[in-house]
Parts: sequence; structure tokens; C-alpha cells
Amino acid sequence: LVSSEYMVIDNKLQITKYFIITMDPFHRGIEKIFIIEESIQDQLRSSDIMSRLIAGGIAGIVAKTTIAPMERVKMIYQVNSDKFTLLNALKTGITIVRTKGILALWKGHSTTVIRVAPYAGISYATHDYAEKLLKSYNKSDTLSYSCKFIAGSIGGISGTLLTYPLDVLRVRLALTPNSTWYMTIKQGGLFQGISPTLLGIIPYSGITWTVKQTLVEIYPSITNRVKPSLIELLTINATAGLVGQLFTYPLDIIRRRLQMYHRHNLQKLPSVRMLLTDLIEKEGLKGLTKGFSLNI
Repeated sequence: LVSSEYMVIDNKLQITKYFIITMDPFHRGIEKIFIIEESIQDQLRSSDIMSRLIAGGIAGIVAKTTIAPMERVKMIYQVNSDKFTLLNALKTGITIVRTKGILALWKGHSTTVIRVAPYAGISYATHDYAEKLLKSYNKSDTLSYSCKFIAGSIGGISGTLLTYPLDVLRVRLALTPNSTWYMTIKQGGLFQGISPTLLGIIPYSGITWTVKQTLVEIYPSITNRVKPSLIELLTINATAGLVGQLFTYPLDIIRRRLQMYHRHNLQKLPSVRMLLTDLIEKEGLKGLTKGFSLNI
């Protein structure tokens, strides 16, 4: 009976424990309750992490598959000096479809699918675990902005480091004519661009999760409802993502350009500073936000 109540109540395990202890006159009963509570807590924690991995992976695949055509067109402009406008982007997309077929808009997407599931799953699970540790350390159910930022950054860094080579493969397969997995892997340099990626992912993930968690927390006081609807959740996540990208987008352009460099053609890869300077000199400050409108 005690075990079944613990499973049903889930998040109120602590409250139930104290209630039963207060009512139980037998010391041995109290000892058994502690053992049951700890065992169930461990099972729920493991189940929660696995659920996060699976849910995050599925969500990531669906989202990336939906926006893949826009990402494909955006990357073309990120790695060259062509002038970007929404009209030019539309023309580029139409040209790809006419010359190579509609499936060409998803070129390189196979690596995205392989990458995004572990990336999203690891990021979500690591973020939640870091958040729980910080709440436990601070002995509070709510976190400060700085702690939310730290938890988000940890999630982003973990997912990025473990899946980065697949991101490089995806870019090269999408933008290099007649490229294959074998040719791309043989080229090497699968961690090219990792520095600007990490420089970008720390503030991006930190800001995104901070904005998202804050909006979710203040939601009940604004709407007088406990949980947001599906549309409201989509709006909250989209807002958080755009705010994060707004501050880190220039580094995304630098990352793409570094990923496309052929190491064997260069004695030394250009630095982030060199690429930023070159980008501003050739394309002006507008070059730092090329393709950002497609993110919206």
C-alpha cells in the first residue's frame, strides 16, 4: 500500500513520507518506509532521465526535419559573400528544386537526424540533472538567473561536445557538390570550428534556458492558469530560442565558415578574430546577421 501510494503521488513523495511517519506508531515501519522511498526515488530519477533522452531526441528530429530546407539555404549564404535577402533566399531555394529536385533541400539531413537525437536528448537530460543539483545545493525549488544560465550552458556544452563531428559532416555534405560520407570523413578536421561553437553555445544555451524557465515560472501569475497550452509552450520556446540566437548569431556564421575550410589547403586555420574582421570588411556589419531572418 505504501509503495503504490508513492508511485501515484510522484512529485509529492516527501510530503507523503512525513505524513505516514507521523501516523505510524512503529519504529520498524518508519525504517521500511525510508527504504521504500529511497528505492522509488532512484527508479523515478532513472526513468525521468531516460524519458528526457527519448522525448528530446524525438522533438529534435521533428523540428530539424521541418526547418531543414531553410537551414540548407541559410548555410549557403553563411559561407559565402553573396548578398542575403529573403527574396534572394527564396530564389536560391527555387533554383535548387528546379536543378536538383525537391529532396536536395534535405541534402545532408541524414547526419542531422543521426546527430539531433543524441544532441537534444543529452542536452535536455544534462540540463535537468544540473538544475536538480543546483536546487539541491541551494536548498530551493527555484533558481536564480545565474543558476538557470549555468544549467542551460552545461546542457548545451555536453550535447555539443559529444555530437560535434556530425555537425561538421552535415554542413560539408549539404554544401559540397557530389560529396559523400566517405569523402567527407576522409577530409578530416571534424572538430574545425569547435572554438566559436563553444563560445556561442555557452551564452546561447544559457540565455535560452534562462528565458524559457523564467517565462514558465511567471506564466501562472500572468494568466491565472497553472500550465500553458501547446501553442503557448511553442511561443515560449520560440521566444527563448530567438533571444539566445540574437546574441550569438555572428559566431554561428564564423563556425560555418571554419567547418568548410579544407585543412590540407591551409597551413593554419584562420582564427575567429581574423574571420570576423574579414567578414566586416567585406560585407559590413550586416554580414554578422546574414540569414538571421530565416531563423524567425
